[in-house]
Amino acid sequence: MQYEKQLGIRYTDQKIGWDFWNAMLYAQTICTTIGYGHLYPSTNAGRVFTMLYAIIGIPLVLSILDDL
Repeated sequence: MQYEKQLGIRYTDQKIGWDFWNAMLYAQTICTTIGYGHLYPSTNAGRVFTMLYAIIGIPLVLSILDDL
């Protein structure tokens, strides 16, 4: 914590709410395989949906990029 204070970094323990724009950011990070880690599903059903979404979304993004 001392190092973060010297750099002026603030850490908050607030949970990020799911709104439209955070959902869009989450979908983009899944499909581009970036995965920042600050948005994630907290339920098992959400994790399963994310896996299925990635199985479809990642090849779709790759095929779109291939056509460019």
